[in-house]
Amino acid sequence: QGALNFTAATPAIAIHEEIKPAEVAAEKLPILVSQNFFRYGDRYTHKNNVKYDKYVTDEFLTGVVYGCHIVITNPTSTRQELAVLLQIPAGAIPVARCKETRSVRVNLDPYRTTTMEYYFYFPVTGQFPHYTTHIAKSEKHITAAPAVVLNVVNKLSKIDKSSWDYISQFGTGEAVIDYLKAHNLHRLNLAKIAWRMKDRAYYRRVIAILRTRHVYNHTLYSYAIYHNDAPTIREYLPYNGSFVSQCGW
Repeated sequence: QGALNFTAATPAIAIHEEIKPAEVAAEKLPILVSQNFFRYGDRYTHKNNVKYDKYVTDEFLTGVVYGCHIVITNPTSTRQELAVLLQIPAGAIPVARCKETRSVRVNLDPYRTTTMEYYFYFPVTGQFPHYTTHIAKSEKHITAAPAVVLNVVNKLSKIDKSSWDYISQFGTGEAVIDYLKAHNLHRLNLAKIAWRMKDRAYYRRVIAILRTRHVYNHTLYSYAIYHNDAPTIREYLPYNGSFVSQCGW
């Protein structure tokens, strides 16, 4: 029972794998592991022109892609050959060619750090436990990231009303103008305010800011045609050869 007979037509190598409980290593190795979650496409924030990680800790939205960033450090003078077990949270679905579970072999030189990531999303709400990153050596368990339970909701209870995502969609026109004046435009998805550009006076204010800051945005500049703004059309056309070729000479 449970036996399998296989006759190979050519020389072959048979490999057998199984999942078994891992024993805890008798010798404690000071390998460090941390993991943090971030929202895909909204990973960083900037303060005083310094970039900071923007980790998600409280609530996760359904239908939104998140990533998990893992950092593993070898603070010893010995090269460590490790096995790293990665697994997406319960209730989640992997994306970007990631897998539900995978094991990665890592050879970590002395005083070195390595990182890895995987991506997922939640289709439904709920409280979902996460089997966090676990590390083993010589098939002995040595350490793991702290266990967590992820809270998945349809609507966030706390909204960052100072973020570009919020201000661009729900802020007043003046709030958007103030934000554009105070922040690095190259870090913003300017297309988010395209729906505001139908207002001719507002369009002129935004384009004036972009022009003063020497920033070109194809979507916003395209409204020059909508408003028949000849000077801005001259700036837009050199970047839109396909449109020019359809106009003829």
